[in-house]
Amino acid sequence: MCETFIYLLDAAEDLSINLHNLVHLMRRNGLQARISFQPDHNFDWKAEVAFVKKRVEFIGCKTEKNENYWEYEEHLEKVLSLNGMGIITLEGMIHLEESLHENFKGFDLLPGLMIIPESNIRTLKQVVYQELNEETPYDIDSKDHEGIVKIKKITEPSAQKIHQEGIKPPRLFLLHSDFGFLKDILEKNKYSKSKPTRRRSPVTAFIAQEISSGEVVWQNSWTKFRNLSDQNKFHAIEGFRFTLKRSTKQTPKGVSQAVIIHEDGKEDPKKISKQDFGTLFLRALKKDPTQSDSRK
Repeated sequence: MCETFIYLLDAAEDLSINLHNLVHLMRRNGLQARISFQPDHNFDWKAEVAFVKKRVEFIGCKTEKNENYWEYEEHLEKVLSLNGMGIITLEGMIHLEESLHENFKGFDLLPGLMIIPESNIRTLKQVVYQELNEETPYDIDSKDHEGIVKIKKITEPSAQKIHQEGIKPPRLFLLHSDFGFLKDILEKNKYSKSKPTRRRSPVTAFIAQEISSGEVVWQNSWTKFRNLSDQNKFHAIEGFRFTLKRSTKQTPKGVSQAVIIHEDGKEDPKKISKQDFGTLFLRALKKDPTQSDSRK
């Protein structure tokens, strides 16, 4: 069955999220965007690319265990035709997300992008393995795929031709099946957020607020929480009213940063260490449906 595609901008609009958040959600779930280098009647898409070529050099005579050889990687550069529907690698998805975060657009998204051009998707090694009815050596999401290249710069069409003829940059696409997968994730997340959840403490309420805003690094969240420390200032989160005071706590690994939480109306303050905060944060992050690292 032939896969169908949906334009990435249309997918973002249909999911009611911006393009950067869509790419972030794809990357977190191991999904790869497609990039279309559609040739025109008067030009082909060509680029100067960098890639790694694996080479084997025999040192002496072959032995039964094939011990007398040296395998190494050679970094090469060349001009390559990109015509067709390429696949952005998982590493390339990180680069694309960072570029969008920095407000890069159009042709500025291409330098440094790692892709598998359509002509490189099925390499000679894969063809041989298929003919031998053996397991293929790698899939399109493998970091060892021999067809991966890093775009350095577009050489054809030329910058002048792009400007004079108004040539648009290559378009980004998403598999329709992946779109349905992401839609399900967002709908589940929307449903879970529509159900009021009573947090157990100011800490879990703060963590939920952080994850909802897009924070995924617990150390960053801890720093923000600890910086709220002020015995004379009350903070209010999801119905909790409390003050914070900086402190330390003895743990099995030594003395750790900590904060003392004093809830309004309660006599006994609670102390939480940096490590305990991190455990609670990672547990909550794992339960959040938009932060899944792989399909289930």
